[in-house]
Amino acid sequence: MGSTTTNGLPYPTGDDRVMDGDNAIQALAEALDPPWTPLTLAAGIIQKDTIAPSCRKIAGQVFLRGHLTKQSGGNFVGPDALFTVPAGFRPVNTASVGHSQDGSPQTGRTDITPTGAAQMFPSGSSSTKWVSLDGMSYNQTGGTMLADDEPDAKPAE
Repeated sequence: MGSTTTNGLPYPTGDDRVMDGDNAIQALAEALDPPWTPLTLAAGIIQKDTIAPSCRKIAGQVFLRGHLTKQSGGNFVGPDALFTVPAGFRPVNTASVGHSQDGSPQTGRTDITPTGAAQMFPSGSSSTKWVSLDGMSYNQTGGTMLADDEPDAKPAE
């Protein structure tokens, strides 16, 4: 299928034939629902449940998922190295993203650098045993989205 990219999505060109419709639909489906790519966990960090820590990108917005804990069972005290984001998903500038955690308060911050290295900074209690990546996202070219923002929303200018 001959296609161009518009807003990160495949867009057919004038020389596409009708019989290529299935290919166009498949390309659009893959762009709208790309596969999840595993994160490389830092030494001593393990997956907490059945969802593998991973990321995916939709139109320049990177989404994360999974729950992390320390292999030793110890507490996160911060800053703690968590994972590395694969090339192709890394932000141009450091992205600071809020995360859920146990303890009190139940939120903290994770910084993801242009090298892909992610460090977490818990807030409040030093009894943080796990960190959730669910709902975390950032724009690769700058700005950070809140978990309830739409994937195609534009970063604040």
